[in-house]
Amino acid sequence: LQAMHFANYAAAAQGMRTSLWASQVGDRAERLAKIMETGEG
Repeated sequence: LQAMHFANYAAAAQGMRTSLWASQVGDRAERLAKIMETGEG
């Protein structure tokens, strides 16, 4: 969340990818991390 606060979306996306949540939701995490990184969905 801190990365998002400072508009560091690449770091936020990396945090998403390495989180417990990502291991629980699988491919969905990668799709959402790409959206976070690029701003395109």
